[in-house]
Amino acid sequence: MKVTSIIFLFVSVALVLGGLFLMRYARNAAPSDTAIDGYAYNEDGSNVSEISFDENEITKYAITLSDCEIEIAGSSGSSYVSLSNFKPNQYKASISGKSLTVSDDISITDYISFDGTGVKFAGIWQTLLSEYHSFRNENNDQKSVTIYIDPDKEINQINLNITNCTLRLHDIKGQCDISITSKESSVELNNIDASMVMLDMTDSDASLLDITSDKLSYTLENGSIESMKTTVNTLTVVSDGLDVDLKDTDFRTLSATVATGNFSINTNYDITSYSRAITTNEGILYINGVEIGSSSTTDKDAEYVGSITINSESGNINVTFGTYILLPEVVEEPDDDGEDGEDSETGETSSEEDGN
Repeated sequence: MKVTSIIFLFVSVALVLGGLFLMRYARNAAPSDTAIDGYAYNEDGSNVSEISFDENEITKYAITLSDCEIEIAGSSGSSYVSLSNFKPNQYKASISGKSLTVSDDISITDYISFDGTGVKFAGIWQTLLSEYHSFRNENNDQKSVTIYIDPDKEINQINLNITNCTLRLHDIKGQCDISITSKESSVELNNIDASMVMLDMTDSDASLLDITSDKLSYTLENGSIESMKTTVNTLTVVSDGLDVDLKDTDFRTLSATVATGNFSINTNYDITSYSRAITTNEGILYINGVEIGSSSTTDKDAEYVGSITINSESGNINVTFGTYILLPEVVEEPDDDGEDGEDSETGETSSEEDGN
């Protein structure tokens, strides 16, 4: 071996040893491993990172994930995101303006983003370190993300696009639009009060409890859905290949289109509250548990405060009514002089009269 080669070999070894010494010194001097690695590691080998947005006025949440457990809760006293088992360089989690984005659907352009919303390059050594922790602890690398939202925070939009995920969305209240597109996933919604809720599900299972919304729409293809204690103004359902059972569902307008599968709904309001145009081409129609054939329609010239339209190609329809009376919508229109005006639905004045 040449003398110069030996010299360079010793220099290389010295540099490696010096680098290891400096790294060890820096790790000991750092307040935590997170300050060095960018992640904290649990005993099971999973890496954990958090992003706080307590000081940010986040109003829009955009989540695109696959193979992940997701929880979004609006009952926390603080606002932050906790991510577990998200491999370095394989996802993006960022805040831009009033938007929070978490996504593992990334492309080459996400690595060269100049607005701060792309993938944060963590270095090859951090990727290798993460793989080492997973291997050493036999970690299954199941990704999970939890988003905690302070209930006092304003929310305008929650958009989720998920594949092969488990989603729990609960305790969300405000004038916000919630949109969920899912494939091969499990979706659970509980205690939601929003201006709009939209579910577009393929091969997914959904469970809904205690939902209040002005507009609620389901687009369902295969899978299953269970719904209970829902109060909406406008309900829209498009389904194919599954049975739909909507329990304790109060609505003013229902529009349902069913390709194949049984459709069942029960409401607290009585049958006289709704105009009806209900038809099944291949199936039986039941109203309040009584078989009445394949269709039920009301006089088109009669006035009703609510409406039900259900069209089914193949499947039974079961509609159960209650005993409450659905009241007309009240829209107050003040007079020019500032006094209470007439009720636009009933023509009666909305102000209370003196009790003589």
